[in-house]
Amino acid sequence: MTPEKMALSLALGGALGVFPALGCTTLLCTLVAIVLRLNLPAAWAAVRFLWTTTWHAIVAWGLIAPVFVGLAYLILTPVLQRVLHREVTPTAQTD
Repeated sequence: MTPEKMALSLALGGALGVFPALGCTTLLCTLVAIVLRLNLPAAWAAVRFLWTTTWHAIVAWGLIAPVFVGLAYLILTPVLQRVLHREVTPTAQTD
């Protein structure tokens, strides 16, 4: 690979990597890699790794989120009931 091709790859990757549409950066960088005849197996390995990581994160979230919601509900309900009770209870005013 020539220095010019590496510089062009880095410049295009930097510009396309911050494209402001979610999910489009991978597609755009893949298209450029095909046009420039770059090493796509490395790009596919990164996509597979990211998918595996994302899948594991989704499963972990699915297991943890219901427990978090239940605990947060149990803890916050009495606290918020006390706050509401303090706000509603009239205070005795002396003149």
